[in-house]
Amino acid sequence: VLFYYAFTNGQGVFTLKNLTGFFADPNTLGTLCYSFAIAIVTTAVCLLIAYPTAYILATSRIKHKSILLMIFVIPMWINFSLRVSALKEILTLLEGNLARYPFLNGVIGMTYDFLPFMILPIYNTISRLDPSLIEAAKDLGASDRSAFLKITLL
Repeated sequence: VLFYYAFTNGQGVFTLKNLTGFFADPNTLGTLCYSFAIAIVTTAVCLLIAYPTAYILATSRIKHKSILLMIFVIPMWINFSLRVSALKEILTLLEGNLARYPFLNGVIGMTYDFLPFMILPIYNTISRLDPSLIEAAKDLGASDRSAFLKITLL
């Protein structure tokens, strides 16, 4: 449906006018760049939080890891609209006016919403890594940092 409306006019005739109009308008290009900036910063923040969290959960010897993992996964069970509304109320209480820092609030909201979706796959991947791989890398002369970077991250 999106492609239909992007490449047709009001009568259903094929046209590229909508597409050229989108890329010619500075307002839509500004919005597109703003959206990409929020997406890039949100991805970076999620990665900075999710990777250490998943690594600690996967490599620790805590008895009840599943309970800790469940704490991160439970927010995914709650309706997206309800999570956004609750976060909006919390941010309104903290700063009073949500229009003051729209970029920061967007990043906080998106990070809160998408963090569990990044923690869970990273946790699953790290928990399935064979610990003997890091030991073998160290036996072959790799430093702790080098073994971690080449095996766990790559």
